[in-house]
Amino acid sequence: DVFMLSFALGGMNAVDMYDLPYSAYRGDYIEYNRKKTIHSRADKAYYRVSVVPEVRPLLERYVDPTKKRLFRFHLRYATSTSFLGTIPRAVKLIGKVVKYERKYIFYSARHTYATLAYNACAIDMYTVNELLNHSDQKMKITDRYIERDWQRLFDAHAKVVRLVDWTKISKN
Repeated sequence: DVFMLSFALGGMNAVDMYDLPYSAYRGDYIEYNRKKTIHSRADKAYYRVSVVPEVRPLLERYVDPTKKRLFRFHLRYATSTSFLGTIPRAVKLIGKVVKYERKYIFYSARHTYATLAYNACAIDMYTVNELLNHSDQKMKITDRYIERDWQRLFDAHAKVVRLVDWTKISKN
């Protein structure tokens, strides 16, 4: 579920999922600052990812009832490190179940998301870059001039997420 939740949220990192405050959830989207690059960018790696309606049941299954954080992972794991430590074993098991030949890691959700965006949905590379909340050094100056069109990104995100039959995932 955590792997699929990451995919559904545009390849969100596990540490971001663990630490998100409850206030990050805005109903139609989640806004946050990506921990991995928060200190290396002027915008503090600010990002919004839309919550596609088909994914809402999976997301809500993990909502923190205490409303301290968005997801309840902190109720089971004392630190993000302990949470992250359990993921590789589970992801490796998924790889065996689906008979995936290559190394299967949690980051595969992010890689798969990007690959499907580009190859299956024909989303241009620049938009895939934005969906992953990367900062392209070649476009660094141009990015300062262009205001992000969140609806354009939400629409592209929905195209990728809707490649999956969420009815099967949400019922497990």
